[in-house]
Amino acid sequence: MYVVELILKNVSMSVSVQRKEAADAEQLYSQIANTIKAPAPGQTIELTCEQMTEKKVTVSATEVVAVQMSNKSAAPTSGRATGFASATATSSS
Repeated sequence: MYVVELILKNVSMSVSVQRKEAADAEQLYSQIANTIKAPAPGQTIELTCEQMTEKKVTVSATEVVAVQMSNKSAAPTSGRATGFASATATSSS
């Protein structure tokens, strides 16, 4: 199972949908990436989930700031969970 996640402006949680096949996830990822590079005014992105078919969402293309694709069954590397991670700045006094 593959997960395609979107990060939206001013929203702390990601929006995600699942695809059963890698090719389908790659196609969706590419479609969203191309759309957010140069969104048309009023353009929307409609997503449905293959795992949970009742799960649907439509977002404004201008509100998407990032898209990520990951293999849901892959083990996390270096102790980090899959998905978007925010870097925190640390200062030493």
